[in-house]
Amino acid sequence: MNATMRLASLFSTTLREMPAGVSHEGLRLLVRAGYARLLENGGRAYLPLGQRALAKLARVLEEALHALNAQPVAIAEPRAIALLGRSVLRSYRQLPVLAYALQLGAPKAQLHLWSFTRDAEQDEAQRAAIRRALSAALEQCGFEVHSAAHGLVCLGEKEEALLACDRCGYLDFVEHARFAAAEHETTAAQPLERVHTPACKTIETLACFLGISTAATAKALFFVAERERGDQLIFAVVRGDMMLSEAKLREAIGAYRLRPATEAEIRAIGAEPGYASPIGLVRDGRWMLVVDEVVARAPNLVAGANVAEYHLRNTNYGRDYTADCVADIAMPPLESACAQCNAPLRPVQGVALMREHRQGYEGTYLDPQGSERVPLLRHFAIDLEALLWALAAIHRDEFGLRLPSTVAPFHTHLVALGKDEAVVSTAEQLYALLARHGVEVLYDDRAESPGVKFNDADLMGVPLRLTVSTRALQAGSVEMRRRGSSKENATLVPLDAVLEHVRAALR
Repeated sequence: MNATMRLASLFSTTLREMPAGVSHEGLRLLVRAGYARLLENGGRAYLPLGQRALAKLARVLEEALHALNAQPVAIAEPRAIALLGRSVLRSYRQLPVLAYALQLGAPKAQLHLWSFTRDAEQDEAQRAAIRRALSAALEQCGFEVHSAAHGLVCLGEKEEALLACDRCGYLDFVEHARFAAAEHETTAAQPLERVHTPACKTIETLACFLGISTAATAKALFFVAERERGDQLIFAVVRGDMMLSEAKLREAIGAYRLRPATEAEIRAIGAEPGYASPIGLVRDGRWMLVVDEVVARAPNLVAGANVAEYHLRNTNYGRDYTADCVADIAMPPLESACAQCNAPLRPVQGVALMREHRQGYEGTYLDPQGSERVPLLRHFAIDLEALLWALAAIHRDEFGLRLPSTVAPFHTHLVALGKDEAVVSTAEQLYALLARHGVEVLYDDRAESPGVKFNDADLMGVPLRLTVSTRALQAGSVEMRRRGSSKENATLVPLDAVLEHVRAALR
């Protein structure tokens, strides 16, 4: 990146008013400050200031990854890492290994990191090291970082719904959060009974027709999992009063992405949409059955009969069907209890700084004895665009942005007031001096009034402002002021000591 830029030729302008139609406060500030623009198709373009801020965010994070010996790769999409790993990783001597991919252009600014390890012990050690390094880097960027079970978050901003336990400190995104499910009464398994249930395609209509609680039913949901070696139909079962968590399901089966199955895909395995259950279906390996652990413990649930307008009473897991995977795949109900200590879980808001999950992997490596083993693959994802929006919302005041120096597009905002020859000449000399010594300078050389220049400087939020004016030059000085400080805190710095004072202020 160039260390200097002139505002007169900057490919951007500030806006006097907040843009309409933008709900995120951080994005509104970035658009108004000339970091970004909204496009007619609903997308966003990041202009030079925004692109520099994104690049600086990425650089801080990359430095943290380099300290962990992470290695860069270029891939078209994240799930391709598994295919790449199979072609490269052959021996235990190569593990553990970290690989990352950084993207700053369209359609999204993001950073992906993958950890390949030999076993659970190595995986946990690597995971802890990554979390420590990324937490320190994110704090350096200006975030207050909290550790969640599936990532790192900054609490307070209303971006993500999380659940927290005040007793044991558990914290996680709602879609991943584990909870203590109420135990079912011990009841003897009753005989299966097929019942006619006309026009009962939903759990609610079924429960109403039979006069039972939705908690006495089993809900069937169908997805197609995108895997590195081809797609697979997934049949998921949760209790009727619960919602499925696609995030939990993806992690349970190691899928990169899920999409809803079509009716044709559902019928292809013998199931009937709206009246489906695993009972009686042929397990031919073409599809995978995943059952929520609450359903596996619940006796005598009503489920589909795989015949239109018919259901089965008294279905029992273990007796009537078994699954390829039993896991927690349900969203936490309202007023859930913590799975670790049984205390109430409290809803909180925050920003996802980093998300992590286990990713499926089908390759192998040779251990010291020459036997084939499957390495563990863990994926860490950082949305750089979301981070910049969050920083803009957090680091601001009534006048505009107040970005930390690690992320701000420039270190210093140099302002020349008026057209006086001495002012212009001195500003040009300072511009060259600071640039020569590695200080990043945004130079406002426009023919605008002092009010416009100062307002724009406040909007853009560069940490340090240097103002060259006739009055300051008469004292042999320039004015130096930190962004956000009062006018009374401005300092007159001798011309021959500007570089020294700027360096000290930036430290």
